Amino acid sequence: MNLDSLKKEISQRKVKPIYLLHGEEPFFLEQAEALFEQGLLSEAERGFNLSILYGRDSDAQSITDAALRYPMFADFQLIIVREAQSLRDIEKLLSYAEKPVPSTVLVLVHKHKKYPANRKLYKAIARSGVVMESKKVRDQEMAAWVDQFLRQQGYRIQPDAAQLVAEHLGNDLGRVVSELKKLMLNIEAKSSIKSEDIERYIGISREYNVFELQNALLKQDRARAWKITEHLGENIRQHPMVMIVGSLYNLYSKVYMAHFVQGASDKELAELLGVHPFFVKDYRLATSGWPIPKVERSMGVLMQYDLRTKGVEDAGTEHSSMLREMVWKLLN
Repeated sequence: MNLDSLKKEISQRKVKPIYLLHGEEPFFLEQAEALFEQGLLSEAERGFNLSILYGRDSDAQSITDAALRYPMFADFQLIIVREAQSLRDIEKLLSYAEKPVPSTVLVLVHKHKKYPANRKLYKAIARSGVVMESKKVRDQEMAAWVDQFLRQQGYRIQPDAAQLVAEHLGNDLGRVVSELKKLMLNIEAKSSIKSEDIERYIGISREYNVFELQNALLKQDRARAWKITEHLGENIRQHPMVMIVGSLYNLYSKVYMAHFVQGASDKELAELLGVHPFFVKDYRLATSGWPIPKVERSMGVLMQYDLRTKGVEDAGTEHSSMLREMVWKLLN
C-alpha cells in the first residue's frame, strides 16, 4: 500500500481495523498518520473517538484495553500509537491483532526502521489489517522526487535546479520539504523555479556546489573544477567530504553504465541511469572523454578516499586537504 491508496481507502471509509506503518523514512509515515487523523473522523467525532498514545509511555495491555472500547456517536474510534518502536512489549499485541475490533482503527507508527517481517505480530497484522512500509528515497531518485513534490504543489522546477536541491540537501525528506516550503513562500505558483531561486531563497550556491563540480569533471574543465574544489574545501563543514565522495562515485558509476548501453534511446538511458532526460546528452558526451579504463581508475580513487574519510589508512588528514588531493588525482 502507498499513500495514494491509503488516502482513497480512508476517504471511502473502507478502512481495516489495524495498520502497521513502519520503515526508515519518517516523512511518509507522518503523512500517513495525518491522513488518518484528519480524514477518518469529523471534527466533532474526534473529541470522543481519537486517542493519541506514545510507545514510550504505553504498554500492550493499555493499548488493547483502549482498542476494545466502542466508538461514541461515530462509526469508528481511531487510536494512533506514535513511536511504536519504543513500545517494549509490542509483541503482546499479537492476540488483539489476530482478532481486532472492527469498529476500532488501531494505527501503529513504527519509525526509523523496519519491523521484522518474520515476527508473528507482523504476520497477524498483514492478515487482519494492512502493513505499509516507508522506504528511503534513494539519492539518485531525489531530483525526480523534488520535481514531483513541487508539481503536486502547483509549481515547476528546471532540471538543473532540482538536481541542485538533491545534491545539496540529500535524501532527508523532512529537511528537503522544509526548504522547499520556504522557497514556495517566495515564488508565485505555476512559476518555473530556477537555480537562481534556489541560491536566493535556500542559500545554495549555484556556482560552487557538488553538482557543478560533477559537471566540470564530466567536461574535464580543469580550471572550473579546481575553482569549485577550492570553494568547497574552504567550506568543508557545509560540504562534508563523505557527501562529495558519494556524489562523485554515483556520477562515475553512471558514466560507466552508459558505456555499455550505447544503443539505448534517450528515454531508456535516462531510466537506466535514474536521471532526468535533460542530462542524458552530458553522459553520452562523457563516454567519449572518459573511456572505461579511466572511469574504473577514477572509481578506484573514490573508493580509496571513501575509506580515508572513515579513518582507514589515514593519520588524520584534514578533509579540505584530502578533497584537493582527491580532485587532483581525478583530473590527472
